[in-house]
Amino acid sequence: MAGKKSNFIWYAFALVVALAVIGLFTDGGITGMQVARLDTASTTPLDNAVQFLRDFGFFNVVLPFLLVFAIVFGVLEKSKLFGVEKIDRTDYPRRNLNAIVAFCVAFFVVAAANITGVIQATIPQIAFVLVVIISFLLLFGSLIGEEQMNLWEKSKGLRYTFITAIFVAMALILLGGFGLLGGILDYVVGNFSGTVVTSVILVVVIVLAMWFISKKPKPKTSGGENK
Repeated sequence: MAGKKSNFIWYAFALVVALAVIGLFTDGGITGMQVARLDTASTTPLDNAVQFLRDFGFFNVVLPFLLVFAIVFGVLEKSKLFGVEKIDRTDYPRRNLNAIVAFCVAFFVVAAANITGVIQATIPQIAFVLVVIISFLLLFGSLIGEEQMNLWEKSKGLRYTFITAIFVAMALILLGGFGLLGGILDYVVGNFSGTVVTSVILVVVIVLAMWFISKKPKPKTSGGENK
């Protein structure tokens, strides 16, 4: 019973995340989830400060530059791509070279207005999905035991399900950031009964059916639960 209860909780979790992602891209038209909008008529000093930073280019240039610089520099430091240098018989990555490369890459990124626009559009959406996930874990974590929340050890199938869901959510967010998601959705809705869309749906259904029929049953432990 504990395993079935845990699976039910995680499937509910996947449903909540899916509704959040759909509501994010449909502006609440389908799921009813809408981001609260502040009344622009009443402004505060903090609103004026944020507007000043926006006009100054803080969100368009400074923050994307710092974000790209930190990511590239961290990857170069971790991978030691440009080799190491010995200091007191200890190997250290070539920090000066890594900083110069990260600095140049960050400048190239902020020079491309379309890339910084994608960063501005996708980062808040990724953060929103993360907040939904954490809120779900906080809510159900207070009601059930710690072992039932241990997804990575309890069920390998659910683990792969969430990895796939995260991959799909990231793909949707990136397509939305580049302005391609609306055109794809309009094409699918407008040609839902067309040959291309129907063929794709049929292939997906056949592949899922073949996978479900041909998958091997998992061995059971002495307690009767799947590993």
